[in-house]
Amino acid sequence: MGSLTVQEIGGHFLFGFIPGLPFRKLRLAVLCGLMALAVDADHLLNVAGFEVQGRVSHSIPFMVIASIMIGFIVNSNVTCSIQGNTKQIATRSRRTPKGANFIDDSRSHLQNTHMLNIFSQFLVITAAAVISHIAFDTYVDNHAYFPLLVPFVYTEFYIS
Repeated sequence: MGSLTVQEIGGHFLFGFIPGLPFRKLRLAVLCGLMALAVDADHLLNVAGFEVQGRVSHSIPFMVIASIMIGFIVNSNVTCSIQGNTKQIATRSRRTPKGANFIDDSRSHLQNTHMLNIFSQFLVITAAAVISHIAFDTYVDNHAYFPLLVPFVYTEFYIS
């Protein structure tokens, strides 16, 4: 990110927003656009005086690790939220006949399927955000070099 301009910010957001559209949820598309902007957060650390290898967030290992981490973080937050709601339901079910517990147990399969769906959505959104960020950098810059294999290889690769 050479300079912080409206075109730079808007371009990264738009390139990130477009891959989020197939989810058919505006929130997920906006989130994907914002995540595409967040890829350049390493520049803020450099401006703050921290020595950070430039553009590490533009690498394939970063994309894989970030996708998995965000998937797990979102999944665990949703799991905690569901468990909190389940405790409230369980407290209420104690006042009802014993058959009410069977209904709560049958929902566990649906909850696991829902968790996998949320994990995979955020895994795809994060990967799409990083790829779309690199795509915009390539679109704007005629000399786009990226350290695609950091931390394994620090060579920058040219993407035409």
